[in-house]
Amino acid sequence: MDDGYIVFGAMNGDSLLIKLSKKTGDILFSKSYNFGGFDAIESMILLESNLIPVGYIGAQDSDTTFYTEGEGYLMTI
Repeated sequence: MDDGYIVFGAMNGDSLLIKLSKKTGDILFSKSYNFGGFDAIESMILLESNLIPVGYIGAQDSDTTFYTEGEGYLMTI
């Protein structure tokens, strides 16, 4: 993004989205999303002024990304 960096993934079993300042590296925004089970944001695009993250929810294995028995999800932020 023009004014910062977006970092996404998972922390403590929940999907995580963080925005960092390009100039200082300070956290400008941090939000976790608990969808049940283990979940994570795995990819994201910027479409006009919206962030569109996709990932998985409801996985049973905390150590495996792209877990096949979880369910896919799409969000608009």
